[in-house]
Amino acid sequence: MNNGQWSAPPEDWRALCRRVFGEMSQAVQPGGDDSGGLLQAALLLSALDRHCGEQPDPADLRRLVALARVAIRTSRLEGSFVECADEPGATGRILYDYLRFEFSGHVFYRYKLAPAQSDQTGNTRCGRAMILSQIRDVQVLRVLAPTRIAFACLDLRNDADEAEALDILFARLEKGGVIAVDHRGRERSIASLVNSRPGLRLRRPNLIDLPCGLGLIMRR
Repeated sequence: MNNGQWSAPPEDWRALCRRVFGEMSQAVQPGGDDSGGLLQAALLLSALDRHCGEQPDPADLRRLVALARVAIRTSRLEGSFVECADEPGATGRILYDYLRFEFSGHVFYRYKLAPAQSDQTGNTRCGRAMILSQIRDVQVLRVLAPTRIAFACLDLRNDADEAEALDILFARLEKGGVIAVDHRGRERSIASLVNSRPGLRLRRPNLIDLPCGLGLIMRR
């Protein structure tokens, strides 16, 4: 980036983002409707410009577009959005702007897992409809997480924490809702993660393992 602007020409990024929208739309929902893709690509680029310090590489863009496509589908459901991560980055803020969350009627709850912290912070409101909390243990989600969830993102380094958080959040997931798990660089598949929790396995969620490093776990 130079002076806060994309170093690549905007037209090139618009074209790339539009192509990626088409690719990931079919990956997330084969045979689905891609109408409005050009407008959605422009909205995502606008959010990227506000929150990214540099232009993403195509792999990161594919992952972000996959999240955006799933998020906009689940935004039609009742329920809140949740992010739980060791280090919540720009992704949550990008999705918040992209979905124009302050006008959506939803609330976006973001949880930072920080086991080494001696104290747990209270809720910090980061926008009209975004709340950030720091937690010491994923078990706290049983108390803090909303009772109805439309969409959730998980990005936890510890497999046991990830499986526990998935179990807690899936029990609150609306029918048609999705939990997206970031598993880049992991040997463990999404199927093995689900199978590690007997209660979750018995619910028989739909699973999609995307090549961009995302696993989608959907409630039937």
